[in-house]
Amino acid sequence: MKKIEHEWTSEIVCPWCGHEQSDSWDYNLEDGETTEIECDCGHAYKATCCVTVDYSTEKIEEKP
Repeated sequence: MKKIEHEWTSEIVCPWCGHEQSDSWDYNLEDGETTEIECDCGHAYKATCCVTVDYSTEKIEEKP
């Protein structure tokens, strides 16, 4: 049986069949919020949103 990657993914993935929900943001979940989803495969599962923030910096050239 093929292992289904369903934890910490960029889209919601059904842990039963592996179907990836495109446009997962349509669920409008806030950080830490959980919702129940019914997949086309007939199984229900819970999806939890985890928001991360990354930063990037760059040098500003000093003026002479």
